[in-house]
Amino acid sequence: MLQTTPPTDANRQNRFYFLRMGMVTLLALGRTEEARETAARVAALADEETQEANRLHWRGYAADLRLIIAERGGDRERFQTTADEAVALLAEYERVAALPEDRGRFRVLRDNIASILSDNGLHERAIPLLKAEIDSGSGTPWNYVRLAASTYATTKDRAETLRLLRQGAVRSDRWNLWEWCRVRPVFAAVADDPEFAQAAAPPLRQG
Repeated sequence: MLQTTPPTDANRQNRFYFLRMGMVTLLALGRTEEARETAARVAALADEETQEANRLHWRGYAADLRLIIAERGGDRERFQTTADEAVALLAEYERVAALPEDRGRFRVLRDNIASILSDNGLHERAIPLLKAEIDSGSGTPWNYVRLAASTYATTKDRAETLRLLRQGAVRSDRWNLWEWCRVRPVFAAVADDPEFAQAAAPPLRQG
């Protein structure tokens, strides 16, 4: 459809939505090279956008998808380069995201990027993003558990890690967070530690 629709200022946002849907679909189908090419098209489209918050949101979304592609392809160098770009984009985006709609989209993007950075061992980059998400009042159980993982990876601070796990568990009424945590390499040394398991258990299972 995009190939038959003349590009105009009026349909630029619709073109972004079509490309975004294409990126997600191609990624789900395992067609990573095509997904990467589509992400590049989104970044090029963002350069046309005159509304700065939109421009940064589109570029950030493309960067998030490129992080997923690099993660799945095991391309560590590309992952780290894209992570640097994504963190810089978030800092710029936060500065201009003044409207409630922009703030909401910014927080979703920050959450996505913080999660993938923490899951892939870029803990120093993930920690400030996860803390900011929690401090904003919109922190999820997974923000707390990933901050616990990144904190333990970087400091081995047992007390703080347990505190964060408990905070996550209090906000989780559906999952036993320790089932996710105990198979992560960062928690390998405490995978069978009952205090960690108890801290991350759903409230009804805590003694």
